[in-house]
Amino acid sequence: MNRPRWMSLGAARFPLQTDSSKSATAGFPLLRFGAALFVSASLLFSIQPVVGKAITPLLGGASAVWITCMLFFQALLLAGYVYAHVVLRWLGARRQALLQLAVVLVPLFFLPIHVDANAVRGWSGGGDPALRLLLLLTVTAGPPFFVLSTSAPLLQGWFASLKTGRDPYVLYAASNAGSVAALTAYPLLVEPLVGLSHQMSYWSYGYCVFILAVAFCAVALFRSAPPDSMPLAAAATDEAVSWKQRLSWFVLAFIPATYLMGVTTHITTDVTPIPLFWVFPLLLYLVTFILVFAKKQWVGLQAMDRPLLFGLTLAAIATLLTASAPMALIHLAAFFIATYVCHGRLAANRPGETHLTDFYLWISIGGVAGGFFNALIAPAIFSHITEYPLALVLAALARPTPKREDEGTRARVLDIAIPLALCAAAVAVFVLLGKDRTSIVFRLALGLLALVNYAGRERPRRFALGLGAILLASAFHTGALGRSLMTERNFFGVLDVTVDPTERFHRIIHGHIVHGLQFIEPARQREPLAYYHRKGPLGDVFDVFGERLKGKSVAVVGLGAGAVAAYAQPDQAWTFYEINPAVVRVAEDRRYFTFLSDAFPDKRNLHIEVGDARLRMEDAADGGYSLIILDAFSSDAIPVHLLTQEAVALYAKKLTPDGLLAFHISNQYLKLNKQMPSLARANGLAIVERVDVTDMDEAEGRSAAAEEYMSSEWVVMSKDPAALDALLARETPRKREWKRLEAKPETAPWSDDYSNILGVFRFSYDLGLH
Repeated sequence: MNRPRWMSLGAARFPLQTDSSKSATAGFPLLRFGAALFVSASLLFSIQPVVGKAITPLLGGASAVWITCMLFFQALLLAGYVYAHVVLRWLGARRQALLQLAVVLVPLFFLPIHVDANAVRGWSGGGDPALRLLLLLTVTAGPPFFVLSTSAPLLQGWFASLKTGRDPYVLYAASNAGSVAALTAYPLLVEPLVGLSHQMSYWSYGYCVFILAVAFCAVALFRSAPPDSMPLAAAATDEAVSWKQRLSWFVLAFIPATYLMGVTTHITTDVTPIPLFWVFPLLLYLVTFILVFAKKQWVGLQAMDRPLLFGLTLAAIATLLTASAPMALIHLAAFFIATYVCHGRLAANRPGETHLTDFYLWISIGGVAGGFFNALIAPAIFSHITEYPLALVLAALARPTPKREDEGTRARVLDIAIPLALCAAAVAVFVLLGKDRTSIVFRLALGLLALVNYAGRERPRRFALGLGAILLASAFHTGALGRSLMTERNFFGVLDVTVDPTERFHRIIHGHIVHGLQFIEPARQREPLAYYHRKGPLGDVFDVFGERLKGKSVAVVGLGAGAVAAYAQPDQAWTFYEINPAVVRVAEDRRYFTFLSDAFPDKRNLHIEVGDARLRMEDAADGGYSLIILDAFSSDAIPVHLLTQEAVALYAKKLTPDGLLAFHISNQYLKLNKQMPSLARANGLAIVERVDVTDMDEAEGRSAAAEEYMSSEWVVMSKDPAALDALLARETPRKREWKRLEAKPETAPWSDDYSNILGVFRFSYDLGLH
């Protein structure tokens, strides 16, 4: 039997009812089910940033926390779709509705959601925390998230049982609209205005609303659907879904999922991993679903082909240049276009309603596969964020270009030969010109390579391979950071040790941020450099208070290269707190850095605590430290929980009565000195600040490279205001003097329950603290 015209083109098209009364009757269930899906999706996608915000600070602010969280949520989404697929086929809509009314009540026993910080205490120093994080998420957010994840396919299946003649896929757009609303509201409204504990409570109230919405839909189902309604029972006119079609759904879902995680990791490596930067790529991802599953598509897929090529080309070039915040706009624009194309192809090839849950199941499998690849496989097999360039190449292969006639052997050979030639040319560019990625010549050379590749856009395989060839050649690019001595990637990111092109010093780099450097020349290895040089703010602290610190204990949060140990005296006991085990291994390896071994040759007065500094410091003796240095905020992906009112109270508790707190708050994107005075005021501490801007030729009258003596920003707190007078009276170069900071009455101190990163975001940057 031939299929009706409205079921053609591989997609479900449902004829509108002509009777006005029937249309009105059908409209009310559509509104009821659409509202329920809107509430469900809002809860589903608001719990992600809430839980992520609660967990991320406990693991050092690593962007991998959010990536792992997304993998977890994708996995539970798959579990929910499998559940819906099975129960609707076995039980039918009405019997399944009875079961679902009982299932939605189970999460009430797990609410409100609570993340126990002490559960993370034993994780540190014991390998990759990703699997343990997944377990923690399972026992906290798992039950309610699973139930919510079943809603989209189940409620659409119920709606299909009503036989209204309406396209149930329209409800998918309503579901994604709820997701977008939740993700937009969180960073702009919820996080700045509502504390974390209240967020958890309000979410619980929202879940109760969801239960009522599901009950109303069940009532409509029992009133209108036939008792034996089986929405997934195959009709005689339905075409079978082939495994080739399922594979295409999988691939078209996998590519946007791995691209989503890749672009999120890329833009949050150097920008603080706050919910705004987490949710924005996910927001764009969901918006594409709304657009492609809407009743009317305003932009066809073929019209997006040239923008896709152009966007991917710009994104590829942007990954090879110096990272900056404006570059994120290029990456996000290319991601949006590529995701729109992939999801548009999914929507164009969706099946009829009897295969609805099968369709969602394979979309979910593709999404989970993408998340699994990025969160667990890629960190194990790639030493750098290679999965992101790979996603660009895959997106180029997903173009909806119509099939062309085979142009013969010559065309196929050129599809391989031209990318190989581009790769060789790109290697030459990187080797000869790559030492300065900011130079006009280097950028023009890259642009020329990209233009040559763009000329082959009519051959999808040639274009994609050429793009990959240019990105692959960047492996030969040592760049301004010098030749690599070692690279290690773990849960906390990519750690590099390099030697500069002049062979004068080693650097330790996390992402693109320098965390310390040391002269290679043995006679100068005890000289602290970068943010810690003796003419800078930290040098002032040890110069002014050195006598007071003799024979005392010092704590340092953040190890880096161990440069701060250059100030250690023989009779002092020093404790370093470091969350990343790879950093500890590098700092203790004399092949790279000797600060620790020079200051503590027998390690008798050296203690290194691997783990979250705040949790580990709770075990230290009260009043045991005369100085605590907090150097965990210059990497831009800051651990917010180390800058809360409760955290500063803990530090003050561990200080002697005349002790000092020194905070290194240099940061490219956050103006942290706006928050520091309120933290000091909340804990009854006095506070002073010095912003140090170092010229290239400033250090002790001799010429020096700018990065040897980096600009920095420090604040010092004390219980005794008079103790800071010595810093205020100290003479400093270039009139960069110490000054007192006063808290503004309207500025609320951050707490474990409340923080507003957007309130301190730096929209312009003038210190050059790279």
